[in-house]
Amino acid sequence: MDFARYVEEFHRLYLDASGLDEPQIPKLEQVISFIPQKIVILAPHPDDECLMCGFALRAQEEFGSEVMVVPFSYGSKLPRRAERKEELLQALGVLNFKLHDPRKIDSSQEELDEGQILDAFEQLTPDLVITMHLNDGHPTHVRSADLGRRALKHYVGNTKQNVILLQSEYWLSLILVFWFRSVQNIWREWEKRFRST
Repeated sequence: MDFARYVEEFHRLYLDASGLDEPQIPKLEQVISFIPQKIVILAPHPDDECLMCGFALRAQEEFGSEVMVVPFSYGSKLPRRAERKEELLQALGVLNFKLHDPRKIDSSQEELDEGQILDAFEQLTPDLVITMHLNDGHPTHVRSADLGRRALKHYVGNTKQNVILLQSEYWLSLILVFWFRSVQNIWREWEKRFRST
């Protein structure tokens, strides 16, 4: 499958169906004053790097930024971790990102700890780190964001390097949509019952 063609076709179908014009998206250099050279994505699970990578992809394309992914977890199910790591490697190949895994080979460790994340920052020397948002809503996403933020604070304190923390929010927005729909459904049911009495 030609992934670029798939994306272009999906985009065209969306614009046709919505009646919207092609959006005029400014270059990053027009909207930010900082050009990151090294970006680290602290991905809570394999697949989250894909959900969090919009800025990193643009920086890679527009500035030649190097993007490295540090997997916080390969999931809670030990039998699936090798498969999840393989999925991550395939995604990174498509995205042209690099993997940095601080775990020892064949480790059964479920999640990274703050020290391992700090070690990754010290080895990779990022000037921009992307984590999930602390209000994300998914427990592993929140833990990874919290430990990433704390490790980054130590890294900046130790190195005196300026590093930008970019938090990406994904699940909370979905939770709010589901909550809103639930409230709508409850309201509709209440109206039906109220009107029938």
